[in-house]
Amino acid sequence: MPERTRPQAPLLTRFWTASSAPSDAAAPSAERTQHASVRDPSVTPPPEPPTQSIGGILQELLAQGRADAGRADPTLPELAASEPITDIARIEARIRALAAYEAPALLRTTTGVVRGRLVAALSDGPFPLQITATSPIPDAPFEVELHGYNSIYRFSVTRIIRIRDRVAVPLPARLVRMQNRASRRADAPAGYSISFTHPVLPELNVRRPMRDISSNGLSFDTRVDQDMVCAGLRLRDIVVTTPLGATLHFDAEVRIVHPPREGRGATCGLRLRPSTEADALRWNQVVGSVLNPTTRLGATWSEDTWSLYTASGYFSLSGKAQAHFGALKAPFATAARKVDAAPQVGCQVVWPSERGVEASISLLKVYEHSWFGFQIAKRQGAPPDGHTGRQVLRDIHLRAFEHAQTDPDLRWTTGLIQASAQWSKLVHYDLAQRYADSGFAAVVDFHALEIDVPLRVAKLDPNVGLASEDERDVLLDALVARRPWAYRQALDLVPERFDLLTLKALWAKAGLTRERELLVVRNGTKVIAAATVESADVGLHLFKLLDVVRLYAVSVDGVHAFPALLDAAAAWYRARGRASFTCLLEEGTPACASRLSPRDLGAGALTVLSTNLLPSFLEHLYEVTAPRLSRN
Repeated sequence: MPERTRPQAPLLTRFWTASSAPSDAAAPSAERTQHASVRDPSVTPPPEPPTQSIGGILQELLAQGRADAGRADPTLPELAASEPITDIARIEARIRALAAYEAPALLRTTTGVVRGRLVAALSDGPFPLQITATSPIPDAPFEVELHGYNSIYRFSVTRIIRIRDRVAVPLPARLVRMQNRASRRADAPAGYSISFTHPVLPELNVRRPMRDISSNGLSFDTRVDQDMVCAGLRLRDIVVTTPLGATLHFDAEVRIVHPPREGRGATCGLRLRPSTEADALRWNQVVGSVLNPTTRLGATWSEDTWSLYTASGYFSLSGKAQAHFGALKAPFATAARKVDAAPQVGCQVVWPSERGVEASISLLKVYEHSWFGFQIAKRQGAPPDGHTGRQVLRDIHLRAFEHAQTDPDLRWTTGLIQASAQWSKLVHYDLAQRYADSGFAAVVDFHALEIDVPLRVAKLDPNVGLASEDERDVLLDALVARRPWAYRQALDLVPERFDLLTLKALWAKAGLTRERELLVVRNGTKVIAAATVESADVGLHLFKLLDVVRLYAVSVDGVHAFPALLDAAAAWYRARGRASFTCLLEEGTPACASRLSPRDLGAGALTVLSTNLLPSFLEHLYEVTAPRLSRN
C-alpha cells in the first residue's frame, strides 16, 4: 500500500473519479469535514485545491515538463506494423513451431473471447490444427490469435470439426503477423518491489510489488486512485528492491496503465533508465537470469569455453587444428574478463552443465551502432540434463541478442557466415536474405583469405598511402552505388563515423583497443582503389576476424591495385605486432594475394540486420529451434 505523511486518500480519489467532470468542478472537502472538530475556529483554513481529472493532472505535468505528450506505448499490438504471410511453406513452418510450443490461443467471436492453446502438430487432411480450451469453444466463424515469442498471429476460421474437448481447424491460406513488443518480458520473481515518491505530490510515497520485468522496463501492481500514475508521467529515483534487500536505482517514464481485467488488478508499465553503470550492470544480470535461467554471462567460464571449442570442433573449422590457437589462450581469457566488466561493449554467453559448457556465443559492439555475433560453438548431442540441443542454441542466442538490445544506440546486428555452416545459414543468413530488398537488411558475399605478415615487408608502392579526408570521401561516394545502404551504415562507412572516435573511446574505457584506417592507391591525384584496415585486441576473435581488410575498386581497373594494397596492409599489421590478418574479398579474385601465400578460408557472407527486424529475427529463431514435432 502507498505510504503517506497525511490522510490524502479522499482528495486523491477525486483526481481519478472526477475524470468526467470539468476540471474546476467543486466538490466537498473530505479533509475539512473529517477534521473540522479539531481545528481552531479563529484560523481561516487555506482554500481547497480545485478538483482535477486525470486529464487535468496530465496537463499540469506537461506544463511542469514532467510528462511527455503523445502516444504512451508504441509496443501495443494495435500500433505494431503487420506483415501478411501468404507463402504456404512459411505459414506451415510458423504454425508447426507454435504448436510445438503449445502457443496460447485466443478465439475471438462477436460475443466474447475463449482462451486456449494450439496443441496439435500439423497432419494431412483438411483440418490439421487442433485447439483446446478451458471453456466451451464456439461454433465458427471466429478469429484465432496465436501468441509467439514476441508476435501475434491472426487468421480467420469459417469451418471446424469437434474432436472430444478440442476443435480442429484448417490451415490458413493467409496469416497476419503483428509484432507485440520489441523485447521479451517475464514474471518478476517473488519478493521484488518498486518504490518512488510522486513527482507532483511529494507527500505521496508509493511502494508496490513488481509484476513483470524486461530488459528496458517493468510493470507493477497499482491502485490508480491511490498511486496517481498516468501515461507520460516521469519518475525520478525509483528504487527496485530485491528479495535480499539489495536496491537498484532508476529514472523512469510511465508508458501505459492497464485497467483491472480478467481477475487481475491494474498494472503500470515503466520504461527504465538506470541511474549508474553499476545499476545497469546489475539490472542486466537480474533480467538475464530471469528470462534465460539456463545461461550465464562471464569470463569465469573461459577455461570451460576453451574446452568447448575443442570438443565442438570449432578449432577444426577452415582446415585448422587446436595447435593453431595455443598462443591465444591467455589473451582470450584476458579479453573475456575485460568484456565481462564492460557489458556496454559486448558479452559472452554460455550454457553450463555438469560436463562443462555446452554452448557459447559472443557479441561485440564493433561499430558505433552495430553489434557483431561470432564464435558460436556447441557440443555434439543433447546436454545430460534433459534439454534438447535446439533449446541450448535458442537460449544462448536469446540471452546474447537481448543483451545487445539494452544498448540505446543499437541500430544493426552483423555476422560473418561460412557458406558451409548450415546452422548459421538457417538462422542468420536466410532472414537477412528475405529482407535484403527492403533496405533493412543486407547480404554481401565474400571470399576469406588468411594472410601471414612477412617478417620483412616488401618495398611498398610509392603510390600507396594513408587516405586524406577528401580521398576518404571519394571512396565513400563510390560505395553509394556499389554497396547496400544497410552495409554502409552498419560498418560506419559514412563520413561522420568513419574514424570510429566514439567507439574507440567506449572500448578504451573498457581497457580495449579498436582501430581503423584507410589505405588508397593513387594514379597521379586520382584514387583508383582503397582498403579499410581494422584491428582489435588479440584474443577477442580467435580466427582474427577483427583484424580484417576489405578491398574496394574505385575505378574500373582498380582491382589491379589490390596486390599493392595488401602489401601495405601487411606493413600496417606488422607495425602493430600482428602475425596475420584476414582479407574479406568482396570483389576481385584470390589471385590478388598470391605473392603473400594466403590460406583459403572459403566463401562466406556478411549479413546485416536492422534492429527494426530484430524482433522478427528472434521470432524466426524461436521457429527454427522449436521442438521436433512429428506429423499425426
